[in-house]
Amino acid sequence: MAKALMIRTIHGLMLDQADERSQLILRGIPLGATVQVEITRPRNLARHRLFWALASTIAQAIPGNLTAENLVEILKIETGHCTIVRGKRDTYRLPKSIAFHKMEEPEFQAFMDRCFQFICSTWLPHLKPSGLRSEIEQMVGMGAIAHAEA
Repeated sequence: MAKALMIRTIHGLMLDQADERSQLILRGIPLGATVQVEITRPRNLARHRLFWALASTIAQAIPGNLTAENLVEILKIETGHCTIVRGKRDTYRLPKSIAFHKMEEPEFQAFMDRCFQFICSTWLPHLKPSGLRSEIEQMVGMGAIAHAEA
């Protein structure tokens, strides 16, 4: 996330409005007014669906009673997306959220890449992460959609 100061001009901001709500907000700013804008990159929904397809597929393939949700918690901890808390006797790693409002697209992309790496090194050593990604994309019919920028 980045914050920037911008000036409302006759041409609007240097960025264009993406939807009607944004257009209404921009129209409400007087010409010449300085505004602070928070710039974030929204998450890619196709990539999010791909991630959950990965988690579901791997959880089903691992013997035992592992659910996709349990696997995601393991992935968060094993890839370092966690908070380390020191208790009186032990140290705990608590998974952080990957919710849309907690993690922007670039961070989610990096997290997902680490998940593919971890899964291949732990459960599928015969596969490269790119090969696993391709297989999951083909399974869910996403192809290059999941690679598209949001």
